[in-house]
Amino acid sequence: MPFMISSRVNSIDCPEAIPIVLMTARAQRHEIQEYMSGGATAVITKPFDPMTLGDQVIKIWEDNHAPA
Repeated sequence: MPFMISSRVNSIDCPEAIPIVLMTARAQRHEIQEYMSGGATAVITKPFDPMTLGDQVIKIWEDNHAPA
């Protein structure tokens, strides 16, 4: 339930160290913006392609854990 994520993400001591990826069918622009402002790292919308899901997750990880 993506709408419940914001308060839970904000309660984590170090949320930037844990990528939060939401998978949801609620994919209107304002909803995605709300998830991102609530602490989500990325949003994968349903329906998704199971053949490319792994690549999407790897890209999200690499984009958010690049060497400094």
